[in-house]
Amino acid sequence: MTTIRDLLRHSSGLSYPIISNDSRMRAIYEKAGIVTGIGNKGTPTQIIELLAKQPLLHEPNTAFTYGLN
Repeated sequence: MTTIRDLLRHSSGLSYPIISNDSRMRAIYEKAGIVTGIGNKGTPTQIIELLAKQPLLHEPNTAFTYGLN
Protein backbone atom coordinates (compact mmCIF):
# COMPACT_ATOMS: atom_id res chain seq x y z
CA MET A 1 0.00 0.00 0.00
CA THR A 2 1.35 3.42 -0.96
CA THR A 3 1.21 6.06 1.77
CA ILE A 4 1.39 9.85 1.72
CA ARG A 5 4.92 9.48 3.11
CA ASP A 6 5.87 7.34 0.09
CA LEU A 7 4.47 10.00 -2.24
CA LEU A 8 6.37 12.80 -0.51
CA ARG A 9 9.62 10.80 -0.48
CA HIS A 10 9.28 9.64 -4.11
CA SER A 11 9.29 6.04 -2.96
CA SER A 12 5.75 5.21 -4.11
CA GLY A 13 6.78 3.30 -7.24
CA LEU A 14 5.40 5.93 -9.61
CA SER A 15 7.74 7.32 -12.24
CA TYR A 16 7.78 10.04 -14.87
CA PRO A 17 7.05 8.45 -18.22
CA ILE A 18 9.41 10.72 -20.14
CA ILE A 19 12.46 10.19 -17.92
CA SER A 20 11.92 6.59 -16.94
CA ASN A 21 14.74 4.25 -17.95
CA ASP A 22 12.15 1.50 -18.23
CA SER A 23 10.68 1.41 -21.76
CA ARG A 24 7.94 -0.93 -20.55
CA MET A 25 6.70 1.68 -18.06
CA ARG A 26 6.89 4.44 -20.68
CA ALA A 27 4.72 2.31 -22.98
CA ILE A 28 2.21 1.57 -20.19
CA TYR A 29 1.87 5.26 -19.29
CA GLU A 30 1.64 6.26 -22.95
CA LYS A 31 -1.10 3.71 -23.63
CA ALA A 32 -3.03 5.01 -20.61
CA GLY A 33 -2.66 8.60 -21.87
CA ILE A 34 -0.51 9.73 -18.94
CA VAL A 35 1.99 12.39 -19.91
CA THR A 36 3.83 15.06 -17.97
CA GLY A 37 3.57 18.80 -18.31
CA ILE A 38 0.72 20.49 -20.12
CA GLY A 39 -0.18 17.45 -22.22
CA ASN A 40 -2.47 15.87 -19.63
CA LYS A 41 -6.14 16.01 -20.46
CA GLY A 42 -8.69 15.99 -17.69
CA THR A 43 -9.00 17.28 -14.17
CA PRO A 44 -6.39 16.48 -11.52
CA THR A 45 -8.87 14.03 -9.99
CA GLN A 46 -9.30 12.22 -13.32
CA ILE A 47 -5.54 12.04 -13.85
CA ILE A 48 -4.96 10.68 -10.33
CA GLU A 49 -7.66 8.04 -10.83
CA LEU A 50 -6.03 7.01 -14.11
CA LEU A 51 -2.57 6.91 -12.53
CA ALA A 52 -3.86 4.81 -9.63
CA LYS A 53 -4.81 2.04 -12.08
CA GLN A 54 -1.28 1.68 -13.47
CA PRO A 55 1.34 -0.78 -12.24
CA LEU A 56 4.15 0.49 -10.04
CA LEU A 57 7.80 0.46 -11.06
CA HIS A 58 8.68 -1.06 -7.67
CA GLU A 59 7.02 -1.88 -4.37
CA PRO A 60 6.32 1.23 -2.27
CA ASN A 61 9.05 2.25 0.19
CA THR A 62 11.68 0.00 -1.40
CA ALA A 63 13.41 2.41 -3.78
CA PHE A 64 13.62 6.09 -4.75
CA THR A 65 12.12 6.99 -8.11
CA TYR A 66 11.57 10.62 -9.02
CA GLY A 67 8.12 10.69 -10.53
CA LEU A 68 4.50 11.74 -10.58
CA ASN A 69 4.12 11.79 -6.83
